[in-house]
Amino acid sequence: MAQNVRQRANISRNIRRNQVITVSNWHGDVMPAQPPPSDIVPLKSANYSVCTILMGGLGNQMFQFATTYGLAAKKGMSVAIDKTDHLTKIFKLGVVEKENYRNICKTFVGRGEQLNCGYDDKMATFPPNNNYRVGSYLQSWMYFYNASTSLRKHFVFQDSIKETQNKVIDSVLKKYNFTSRSNVTLIGVHIRRADLVNHTFGYMVASKSYLQKSVNYFQSKELRNVIYIIGSNDMKWSKKSMPKGVRSDYMEGNSPEVDMAILGSCDHMISTVGTFSWWSAWMTGGEVTFYQWPAKEGSALRRQFSKDYKDFFYPGWIGFS
Repeated sequence: MAQNVRQRANISRNIRRNQVITVSNWHGDVMPAQPPPSDIVPLKSANYSVCTILMGGLGNQMFQFATTYGLAAKKGMSVAIDKTDHLTKIFKLGVVEKENYRNICKTFVGRGEQLNCGYDDKMATFPPNNNYRVGSYLQSWMYFYNASTSLRKHFVFQDSIKETQNKVIDSVLKKYNFTSRSNVTLIGVHIRRADLVNHTFGYMVASKSYLQKSVNYFQSKELRNVIYIIGSNDMKWSKKSMPKGVRSDYMEGNSPEVDMAILGSCDHMISTVGTFSWWSAWMTGGEVTFYQWPAKEGSALRRQFSKDYKDFFYPGWIGFS
């Protein structure tokens, strides 16, 4: 299984820099490739630490943890988490869990970011000679890319979540008369709408056309027995808008962490917008499509991203409009 994850991760890394792909007369932009991560890790015991105050939903908190993990690894510092933090209930994080750590973290030297959804070199540039608290949303892969190999070993779901995930996957396979995943390709689809439709902050939601382009992309490849597994907070729209004529299974009634576990266990991913979608896609380690325009131009949200979005969307991911 670990070998399969590594093989799927290599797909994104080997895509040519600034490549443009064409599928059925639709163009997609590939995020620039990067050298393989160097696989650095934080020190288990160090004189100084990096921390953050986890906030927001599951995807937001994962970015915050990943960034502190990556910065600690880069600077030879340590990282810890509060025993009561929500992520400890979802993942086997494998880092030190401390009592009252949220309050301890507040006493560290604070460093704030310029962009919530972009890399801030100034925020990330500090000497490892003090305890630092970084914030706030920290949504850029650039903070943790070189620690991403070891980070995957920390974002391992708790056993109860994995058990539910496996049951759901097994039921999907049986529905289509498959007895094993060995000759099946699962493509996760996450569609976030509902709370973001007509949002005044500037959120954009993926269109029916985007779903069609993404499905066409995967259908154009030589993949065996493809099944699309769809999670959404707007199932009515999703069922109406997903392309017809493909095997599609819709997940309903699960907790967010179970949905993420299922999507993240797929071979590839069609993401839309939001950090939940981002992390579900990252977990697959396979090919990922993303909606190119997550923020309305001129909006407050758009100003939180870099000009070209390249430090938010992961290397090798394929953007469609």
